[in-house]
Amino acid sequence: MQATEQELEVLEALQRVDTEVIRNTKKLEELPQRQAILQTRQKLAEVVKKKTQVQDMVDEAEDELASLMAEDERLAQKQAETQEALDRVKGDYRSVESYSKDLHGVAKRREKLAGDMERVDAQINRIKPLMDQIMAGCAELEAREQAAIASFQEEGGALQRALAQADADHKKYQAALSPELYRAYERACNECGGIGIAELVDSSCSACRSAFDSPKLAKIKQDEPVSRCPSCRRLLLVKA
Repeated sequence: MQATEQELEVLEALQRVDTEVIRNTKKLEELPQRQAILQTRQKLAEVVKKKTQVQDMVDEAEDELASLMAEDERLAQKQAETQEALDRVKGDYRSVESYSKDLHGVAKRREKLAGDMERVDAQINRIKPLMDQIMAGCAELEAREQAAIASFQEEGGALQRALAQADADHKKYQAALSPELYRAYERACNECGGIGIAELVDSSCSACRSAFDSPKLAKIKQDEPVSRCPSCRRLLLVKA
């Protein structure tokens, strides 16, 4: 394949840039902060789910307590009104008996409500410390997540800037190559894991280390300055 000496230098520079891209992309993907962020978010999601469950328990208990208190308030009002009515009808035996029976029923119900309110209030007091622990856990995990994100942005940001610069360099080198030579390079990179060029060293490929017999070597040198490795299919730079 035809190529000028300058294009050979550009090809080698392009390969260095693309190799650095492969390295930096791998580093970016393997940054420990990425895994730490994912693990922290998973734990945070579990804690938030638990928080929702506990909050539902608190809400349910507080609603029950509010309902009990409202009923007790109504009964207290009824108790007071019945007592006033009883005081007015002291001479009427039947009325006294009826109002007394009502008062007894109200008193018994309020006694039951008092027990229920005490039970629900104790339940709320048991749940709320658990909610406090969950909230503290959420705050700790969120702080851990933010710290990991900041570290990832600092270290990952440097890698991303390097990748952006490499992309600009790649385009610059691409423009300095003939379309045919660039297409051949790209195809070789795609087929060979990102490393698209090698050199002929003595009678071997510098990438796959394959040694060529005389007929293959003659064919490769005939294609000078750019051939293709018969084994790994990389572009093979044949230098004088």
